[in-house]
Amino acid sequence: MKFVALTIGLLSSLAWAAPLSPVARGVIPVDVRQVISIDYNMLRNFTSAMALKTQVLPDNLKQFESALKKVGVNPGSDLDNLTFASFDDHSDKHLPHLVAVASGNFSSIGIVTHLPLQKLSPYKYHSYDLYSVSDALALTFLERDTMLLGDAAGIKTMLDFRDGHNPTIDTNRDFNEAMRPIEKATVWSVLDRIGTQRLLLSVLGDDPKLVSLPSIQERIFGSYFRMNFRGGIRFDMDVLTFDTPLRRRLHLC
Repeated sequence: MKFVALTIGLLSSLAWAAPLSPVARGVIPVDVRQVISIDYNMLRNFTSAMALKTQVLPDNLKQFESALKKVGVNPGSDLDNLTFASFDDHSDKHLPHLVAVASGNFSSIGIVTHLPLQKLSPYKYHSYDLYSVSDALALTFLERDTMLLGDAAGIKTMLDFRDGHNPTIDTNRDFNEAMRPIEKATVWSVLDRIGTQRLLLSVLGDDPKLVSLPSIQERIFGSYFRMNFRGGIRFDMDVLTFDTPLRRRLHLC
């Protein structure tokens, strides 16, 4: 249920996105449930979109932006991209992790210099320095201008993937096929089979017209959505099945 809430919350936040970077691809687990990438450069091109973001920003995203501000990063001007990955804990399938790959116009050196002012000291995980920036979030750096921000256990899992201990999203054929037609859209997100089933149940499950929803669920293997803002607001969602794709399109103007 937490995963469903996250999906709906981020869906309603009108996330602006871009193709996955090589750095993000190198840390996202192969069995990821959902990927959402926010392109802050594109976001700043739409005044109305910025206003909507301020009004409907979900608590999940507010926590991440607040943590960034705490370490001296201004999301409105310093961020280029924020890619979220949601995936299950291998020991507890009911405990999802949420970790973001943040890149932008900031320097790890500058942030590390700023952290002692917040009374934040690092602790080691392999060769990485991790910082607890709040009760729920930690951060570490992958490159000079790229960091991981999320729950500590999720970050450690992603660092293990980066060090080659487990396969990454690059080996997930279904996710890569779903990303290919949409990753250049203004907005896109991809969900796996279980994430799509949960989303459909939570959003469409009470619709009396959808009497065949249980049978449709059995044929689902994933979904994706994309959003564009030129000439209005257009939202498209595709639910992919093992036979013929079930296309659900919503157009908002």
